[in-house]
Amino acid sequence: MRMGLECVTCFIRQAVKASRAAGAVREATERAVREVMRVLLREGWDRSPPEVARPVYRAIRSALGVNDPYREVKRRSNEEMMALYPRLKEVVRRASDPLEAAVRVAIAGNVIDYAALETYDVMGTVEEVFRKDFAINDYWELSEAVRGADKLLYFADNAGEIVADKLLIETMIRVRGRPFTRVTFVVKGGPIINDATV
Repeated sequence: MRMGLECVTCFIRQAVKASRAAGAVREATERAVREVMRVLLREGWDRSPPEVARPVYRAIRSALGVNDPYREVKRRSNEEMMALYPRLKEVVRRASDPLEAAVRVAIAGNVIDYAALETYDVMGTVEEVFRKDFAINDYWELSEAVRGADKLLYFADNAGEIVADKLLIETMIRVRGRPFTRVTFVVKGGPIINDATV
């Protein structure tokens, strides 16, 4: 997929959001926006958005003079989700199918984007996800794979959401009745928006 016009405006919007998340002054925000525009002109539009994202976010960090503009947002996201962890765990424990419930909690965690939203209702989102059918339902294949696998490779996304991922992995182990021989939990190697990082 090549970059479209929507990608250009989104990257510029990300410069503004990252600046706000970092508490930057107006001059630093303007500098970040200008740097992003330079990167977009230099990189061209024949590449995919993920390919362009790395130099864009590097330029934002450089313009703002911070390594991780979303550091505080990530910390707060993780804290807020950890505070809800006992309630989420209870939702899964009481479910007739704990694995499906844990999958739904993880989906709800993915829906909630702490960096994009000013306010959010985690438990309300969980309830909404429980009411809906899966758009693509490969649950039974997942369930069989979880029970039969020796190793688990899990790709994480956002900070905060990783608490729901933790619950899903714990539930996978519980329904299997034995641990995986190895669990690999993959996160980004460096700061990009509010993604979970090393």
